[in-house]
Amino acid sequence: MQRVQLQQVNHRKVQEFLDWLKANHTSHKTGVNEISSRTISNYVRKIHSFLDWCLEDEEYSQFVKLQTIKGIKMPHVEQFVKEVFTDEEIESLLLSIL
Repeated sequence: MQRVQLQQVNHRKVQEFLDWLKANHTSHKTGVNEISSRTISNYVRKIHSFLDWCLEDEEYSQFVKLQTIKGIKMPHVEQFVKEVFTDEEIESLLLSIL
């Protein structure tokens, strides 16, 4: 991954970075090989926040444009259904602490 100057950041550079992340980083979760869509989305959110901050800062605002920030779209995040405890499991848990 090569270094990017602040004024070079745009939606294409962000997408290149995300593609690099997907290709080179793995999940820290056991049995999961690829980086999650939620993690990718968090990276984009942080990039947005940083660029918003730059836009407000007088030293860096000359390097960032609002249109550039608006052009960086949030990626789709996969929704996961978490398993919940059954009534029997909850009852068993409650009985175990008595």
